[in-house]
Amino acid sequence: MKLAGKVAIVTGAGRGIGRASAIAFAREGAKVLVAEQDRTIGADTVSTIQAGGGESVLAEVDVSREADVRGMVQIALERWGRIDILFNNAGILLVKSIEEVTEAEWDRVMAVNVKAAFLAIKHVVPHMRRNGGGNILNTGSIGSLTGQLGTPAYSASKGAIALLTKSLALDLGRDRIRVNCLCPGITDTSMLREHLGEGLEGEARIRTRLSRVPLGAILSPDDIARAAVYLVSDESSTKCNGRYRLRIAVAVGHNRIRVQTPRRDSMLKSSTSLHASTHGRLARNRQRGRADELSLEIVAAEIEDPL
Repeated sequence: MKLAGKVAIVTGAGRGIGRASAIAFAREGAKVLVAEQDRTIGADTVSTIQAGGGESVLAEVDVSREADVRGMVQIALERWGRIDILFNNAGILLVKSIEEVTEAEWDRVMAVNVKAAFLAIKHVVPHMRRNGGGNILNTGSIGSLTGQLGTPAYSASKGAIALLTKSLALDLGRDRIRVNCLCPGITDTSMLREHLGEGLEGEARIRTRLSRVPLGAILSPDDIARAAVYLVSDESSTKCNGRYRLRIAVAVGHNRIRVQTPRRDSMLKSSTSLHASTHGRLARNRQRGRADELSLEIVAAEIEDPL
């Protein structure tokens, strides 16, 4: 198991990518705190994990409130005594032009999509540092890198997550705390359906979006969950005297992976295979004999288990 003995917190774990990731983490041996504001769907994720033989607990939490986040961290510590993985996945979408966005709406998007990550990281890092390290994963978006039509507040929040990830990767690396940002392409979640609409019109909009993707396929939450497992497991850790860096992130050290609309295929192999249709550039730095350093840029990644 890739995460045996680890303790993970997953925010927004009641549905979509968060739910799929919480279940995948538990399947790989992690004990999982399901952080969710909606008790009903959060409890369902916990029940699913427990039914599969995993260990999980629910924290009913508004991730934009510091008191709630502090309590969430305390629940994990009281239950398991440590925190190894933090997946800041909770997020909301707002589809409005800049003139239509109210101050309250702007503040709410920033609170859930950015402030929540700041609060969780702030309260988890001291415990990871005492443990000798950990993994922090943030959910970004294509909007982290390119901007998107009709979603200025959302895109701004996801751009902020990308730069927060870059800065913290530099700040926390010396403490053996890795910080990465997963930026999915078009993914079949309830958020997407709410954005594009239901019924025939919604399906038509999805087909239009997919027409810009060469593989013509929509990602599933399980696809993203497999990528998340990879990023928080030792499979993506430093391997060669601290010089080999493999990160699916916006920027960690000297290495980059960007997840956007794909254009051509790249493949990266570890114990898992990372298939990416990308603007992908995979370049090894062979200067000064340092062929173990890797620079990678990727767009719209999918992860699948090896044959």
